[in-house]
Amino acid sequence: MAEAYLKETDGYYAYMDTDGIFVDPSRVKGLQELVQGLNPYDRRLAMFKVETVKDKDGEISLDNVTFFGISAKRYCLYTKDNVTGKIKILKCSSSAIGHIYSMPKGWENDFWVDILRYDNGEIKNQYIADKYGKIPVATQISISSPLIRNQFMKYYNVTAFNFIIIGTGYKVDNVTGEPVIPMIPYTKNLSSIIYTPFIDKITGKLYTNNTEFYWKPLSKMFFEYIKHEETKYEGSIGILKRRHLRVGSVIYTGKESNNLEESEIIGVQEDDNVIYDDKVTDKNVLKQGKNSVKNKEIIRIIMQMTYKQAANIRLSKRQLLRLRKKLRNHELIRLRKKTIRKLLNISSP
Repeated sequence: MAEAYLKETDGYYAYMDTDGIFVDPSRVKGLQELVQGLNPYDRRLAMFKVETVKDKDGEISLDNVTFFGISAKRYCLYTKDNVTGKIKILKCSSSAIGHIYSMPKGWENDFWVDILRYDNGEIKNQYIADKYGKIPVATQISISSPLIRNQFMKYYNVTAFNFIIIGTGYKVDNVTGEPVIPMIPYTKNLSSIIYTPFIDKITGKLYTNNTEFYWKPLSKMFFEYIKHEETKYEGSIGILKRRHLRVGSVIYTGKESNNLEESEIIGVQEDDNVIYDDKVTDKNVLKQGKNSVKNKEIIRIIMQMTYKQAANIRLSKRQLLRLRKKLRNHELIRLRKKTIRKLLNISSP
């Protein structure tokens, strides 16, 4: 409704979220009146309020402030002193950077000041390299995955839900060709992170030499962060236009993520989201790489596999019994691509 109103009145908006929209200041009162009739209460309350923030100077209204946006969920609202040139961040996004453990609390404000100064030409690449070049992109997470716990158990005595420090894919392993994701036991000594022997999240391999080479520096992330383009709109500067899309195909997927915490840190992996595949039936064919495997083969494997085989592919006894029950009742089963691959490997010699 707000977007339609602004389009109808030749107004604009900077960004919107579930419960708010930052709009053309000249259209605020008109938009407030538009939605006022939705007030369900027995007294007059503003349905859209002008947002305020509190800082050391007290409560500040976010009205007639400057917006700087890179893409969805990467933005800041700020003021700049015309005399001193000092930038004051009033509100900023911490998306994709708020999880970084190797920086002190509240560091995002300073990060956004540097983004603004860099965009304005006040600081150069070397300044960013000097300030952030030796700080690793490292995050604290809990050991919620049996795979990660088992990898740690090879070298360290750990228990489930203990904290660890994890990096992000930066350098590639010469043997596997896959990005190396460093993991180390939890430590409060931030300066020692990059020099500590680590375990690769993907392979479980222990790295002991030149460990600092595999940790992505925050300076690298700085430049990646500011170059992140907005894909839903056309244009790059100023007021953008909604991009028109043509649907090529449809994949049914759940909004839920199986590894939400890890996905926020190292990025969404291929199998993090559940793909609801309705092709596992007797009539259709499931394509696996270059080969075509009849779905009856998948059904046969599920019905004949042992509990030990199921456990090896991280399928619990309860899940296996549930799948078998559905198959006996001729119900549709939904499998992730990763699970299908593992099932097919069971049948391989």
